[in-house]
Amino acid sequence: SCIVSGMAKMGLRPDASEREAALFSTLDDVFIRVIDKSHLHHVSSFAWAYGKSGMVLARAWSHIERLVVERGMVDFNKDMKIDKHSACKYTDSTLLMVNVSMLMIGFANAGRQSPSMFAKVVAELPKCIQMATQIDIEDDHIAVVNISWAFAKVEYIDQKCFAMLAKHATSFVSRFSTQNITNISWAFATAGVPAPELFAKLAVASAPRAGEFTEQGLSMTAWAFATSGVRAPALFAAFARVARHRFQSYSELGLVSMLWSFGKAGMEAPEMFEAALRVALPQLGTYMAEHLSQLLHGCALLEFRSPIMNQVATAISEQARIFVENGDAQAIVVTLHSMGSLDYPVPAAFALQMITALLGRNPDARHLTQAAWALVTSADFGGVGSCLAELLDRISAAALLKAETFNNKDCALMAWSLWKGCNEHSNGLTTTTKACVLTLAARAGLQTKVLSDHDLSNLATVFFHSNELSSPQLFDGMLTETRRRADTMAPQHFGSCVRFLARCTTTPPELWEEIEHIWVRRHNSFEPQATVSLVWAFATAGAPALRLHSMLGSSSAFNRILEKPSAQWLANLAWACGVSEVGLPSIFQRLCDTTTAMLRRSPRDFKLPELSSLLWAVATVGFKASALFEIAADKLMYRDLTEWDSQAVCNTMWAWAVVNMGQHKALLGRLNTCFLSLHANGRIAREGMAQTHQYQLWVEHELCDSTLLFSASLRSRCREAMEVTHTDITVSGFQSHVKRVLRDLGLAHEVEVNLSGYSVDLALPDHHIAIEVDGPHHYLYNFAPGAGNNRPIEDAANKIVAVNGSSVLKARLLRAMGWRPVSIPFYEFQDLNDVIDPTLVTAKHICYIRAKLQAALNLT
Repeated sequence: SCIVSGMAKMGLRPDASEREAALFSTLDDVFIRVIDKSHLHHVSSFAWAYGKSGMVLARAWSHIERLVVERGMVDFNKDMKIDKHSACKYTDSTLLMVNVSMLMIGFANAGRQSPSMFAKVVAELPKCIQMATQIDIEDDHIAVVNISWAFAKVEYIDQKCFAMLAKHATSFVSRFSTQNITNISWAFATAGVPAPELFAKLAVASAPRAGEFTEQGLSMTAWAFATSGVRAPALFAAFARVARHRFQSYSELGLVSMLWSFGKAGMEAPEMFEAALRVALPQLGTYMAEHLSQLLHGCALLEFRSPIMNQVATAISEQARIFVENGDAQAIVVTLHSMGSLDYPVPAAFALQMITALLGRNPDARHLTQAAWALVTSADFGGVGSCLAELLDRISAAALLKAETFNNKDCALMAWSLWKGCNEHSNGLTTTTKACVLTLAARAGLQTKVLSDHDLSNLATVFFHSNELSSPQLFDGMLTETRRRADTMAPQHFGSCVRFLARCTTTPPELWEEIEHIWVRRHNSFEPQATVSLVWAFATAGAPALRLHSMLGSSSAFNRILEKPSAQWLANLAWACGVSEVGLPSIFQRLCDTTTAMLRRSPRDFKLPELSSLLWAVATVGFKASALFEIAADKLMYRDLTEWDSQAVCNTMWAWAVVNMGQHKALLGRLNTCFLSLHANGRIAREGMAQTHQYQLWVEHELCDSTLLFSASLRSRCREAMEVTHTDITVSGFQSHVKRVLRDLGLAHEVEVNLSGYSVDLALPDHHIAIEVDGPHHYLYNFAPGAGNNRPIEDAANKIVAVNGSSVLKARLLRAMGWRPVSIPFYEFQDLNDVIDPTLVTAKHICYIRAKLQAALNLT
């Protein structure tokens, strides 16, 4: 054993020369003949030396295994005869842990698997540790480190064994050298066995001694702490201070491992990252594909962005050859994913080569999903280019072949990525991508109970934006799960799911009562996007909300929306309130003030459809917002004509007519030009033409500016579009009741009279009186009554905030055209009804209508 150990320490190896091979072979033969008479120390020395010398195929290994299994560690170690001339300092009991560690290191270095022997060592290790703790042994701490390292190296992971080793090691961390710290932390991290108390002590011991670690020690220890998930800010800060001055002497693997470890641990160290990337940049062309991907991944985990980071990403994007030649699927995907996370625009040529290489390596579902996500995310920042649709098509084709292997998370994320990429950066889902989305959605629909909240949210987003897609089983499952998880689902996911359900025709009415109760209870925890999605969903579904809007204006959720507003949030919230017939000043005053401030500060934050939608909503609720329209008029003048779409133009023209701000003629002229261009290309819908007719009536009769009038033929088509909306009008019971009152008064009248495109409920042509029977939907409330709600509104007079913008504009235009508008509010008229028979014409009705008509004619 002394001879073999000496040869190993000298670096002799059996594969170095024929002479050395013969010598090792002879010693192997001799050892086998005497092994049964050997002590554990001799056997351990042989194992250690064989492992160090690379004697992987030596015949003695099987004999060593047999002896340890038969005789056991403790008994094998007894009655050791130590020659008086021996340099050995220990007795048999004190040498036991050292012998065990040498034995295990030998097997680990040789890569020798011996489950039966390892099990024997594990079984006797408690007794070995017990014997060792009875005596203060100088090298016992080294033995514990080596045993832990060896078990991790051979991947023989016994949880109880590692827990015992951790407990034993914790008692003498102060004795560890920096190499010991590196080895034992690496062992536990590699084994995946948590040891928080041990790591806490290791961190305390390491930070002050950071300068004593070798470059490899720094990177391996950082890796171990990052992998174990133990927070050690002081250790990482100390390592960063030391490492940033040493990167010139780091190996490729050491530098990459250092960056990855800090990223994994979530420990920011910008100066260290800058220094490392500057060293790495000139050498990237020689890096392995795996190391390039890990370098990017470390930076991406911390979202480390800087000019040098962009240079590194660009340099890596020029090294597609490295990935094509020796990169595996994981390296390719991690590289693309990291570039996406860093907002780096991946060049089209690089993306094509990487995806081609990936698809040639039999990627699994996770690889395909991450690749799709990465391409789409990069496209958000101008990457990939026109080849995105082609690449997503190829990924979808591969995914369809492996659809059965997709887990829930990958189903949801792949569907979301395909939808986003095709809809936002291309011309919509292709046949292949659509088939992939539907196939994965159907798979997810089979197990909605086990879908995570985030997965449900992703799928809800896809189908919310894709009306042409349908997956009934998934829809039913999402409805069930949203209701079941309503109290526990994260607000942003809840908002996405509710927004999707608003588009489903199968949503039960009682669901909206449940959702409102959820918001009332949990609104303080709702993020801005979740609150906006919820309010939008109620508006889209036409669902009543008795408390949502009344609480919204004073809620902390609304405050958070206005603290850091986005144009889309403001527009969607205003639109939802307008559609829901909610006109609370507590909401609109603050919305208008915030929008005005944003337009002054950064007008380009608003896309034209968002701004026009918000202006439409403000006009719809009849809110006085002169400052908003003044600043909007100024900023809209500088927007390019190509930015306008038909709905934005028509909404904006109609809004200006409602608020009656004719001083902005330059803007109105620009709007006219946009409208004419869009109309010439057949891009104005019937609803837009009807809005334009009202705008033109305003220009003609109130603004009195012929330069803003369209041609007679175009105005005629706009009027026809508006008249079409009145063809299916039915006379309501309320209207019939008022009609009978007029009859009893002996007044000649007409029903549903067309006045310049407007349909008037009842008209008295002889007196030029236009009577509007104003039902509930002519008004704005402090709550959402719900679309199509025919139930009586109790105490309506106290819940009404104002007359809506459409009714205000109609009354103004009728007056401008020479008519006397008379409004019959439903809440005033219904209070006059007979208790027993509400359809009877009573004296109260006659007196009420007579007074209304006399007031219109200025008669007493």
